Amino acid sequence: MPKCTRENNKVATWSESKPTQRRNMARTKKSDISPHDSAVAFALYVNDLLDRDGTTGDTIQWAAPFPGQLGPKETFLTQAPFQLREFTALQWRDGTSTAQSPGVAAILTGSAADAVVMGQAVGTIIASSRRRDAETPQWRVIDSGLVYISILGFYMQTARSILPWPWESIQSGELVGPGMFKFSGESTSGAVTYIIESDMAELIFTLWSRIVHPVNPQFTSGAWIPTGWADHMEAAGLTIQRLTRRWSSIAPSTTKTLPR
Repeated sequence: MPKCTRENNKVATWSESKPTQRRNMARTKKSDISPHDSAVAFALYVNDLLDRDGTTGDTIQWAAPFPGQLGPKETFLTQAPFQLREFTALQWRDGTSTAQSPGVAAILTGSAADAVVMGQAVGTIIASSRRRDAETPQWRVIDSGLVYISILGFYMQTARSILPWPWESIQSGELVGPGMFKFSGESTSGAVTYIIESDMAELIFTLWSRIVHPVNPQFTSGAWIPTGWADHMEAAGLTIQRLTRRWSSIAPSTTKTLPR
């Protein structure tokens, strides 16, 4: 039973027994687990199944709204929202004009006319700044939707199409941040480099590494596990040793920092 205590004439506070405190702390910490935290745990679980049995078998099956295209009896593991980024500049289209309107100029004089001219100058500065930003290459979102992941590859389902990516089509890949998989490969339009941003990016990276580049140092060392993730999950009562044998020796404090 909780006990009511009063200390130094302060308002009475409730102190709970230690088991109750531990249960409440566990509930609080578990509620702090994000979808990305859970996705990393799922990636470890899938990899442990593959290490142990060579397959996920019937343990994990996800029903996709389209048939698999990458091999016979292809089954899906999961799906998640994604954004696709490409290092590119925007194609700037500005239909506006900075020319002064004759009709306005004819009827405005004095301070009113000065205000119009100043407004046009400010508008020109803003438009020029936007143009410079648009013409500067950067990692821009070019598409979004749902990504479906199977043992054989992944599919990006967008508003316009379904884009399959077999693992063998990806020539290089790395995690450049939590939930951010940068990859280069051959698409139907030629060589491309993208960043797919998704809670399931770590799963995509590890499955690709297993098939195409099993000695990938980011994969073999466990550096793909986000910084602080193991500590966070351990505080919630889920240790990395319970999820994987391959990376079970990794201490929570030694997981590599990945810039966001």
